[in-house]
Amino acid sequence: MNNKKNEKKYYKIFIMTSDNYYFIIEKRKLYKSMFFLNIFNNDKTSGNIRNPLFLKNIKSKYLKYIQTYLEYYYDKNDKFIITDNITYYNINKYLQNDFDKRFINILKNDFNNDENLLNMLKYFNIESLNKKIELLEIFIKAKK
Repeated sequence: MNNKKNEKKYYKIFIMTSDNYYFIIEKRKLYKSMFFLNIFNNDKTSGNIRNPLFLKNIKSKYLKYIQTYLEYYYDKNDKFIITDNITYYNINKYLQNDFDKRFINILKNDFNNDENLLNMLKYFNIESLNKKIELLEIFIKAKK
């Protein structure tokens, strides 16, 4: 019983996508996204239970990728720099950890079925993810 008093409570954000799926995400996990940060800075009540955030142009499958990425990196350093010279043919040589390798490989495979995927993920404006997507696009273009 005493543990519950010491637990921190974090605000939950209620997000509804264009295909009518609800996501409930801790607000602090969304701050790496400039898209969400701008929304929260302009409207302090946006995303609460009485004023859910409705993303009318975003489908749930795209938000699920973003949620997965942000939940992994919300308390981790996520600096990523694209080198000028790409000398390896394997994108995994440029990625720092196993999560990034799995995540980018999933994106690469899913991109074959959905060519809007990478652009929709860039829409959320997460600096490090956008750089990783740029790297992925270089590898996709090189294979064509």
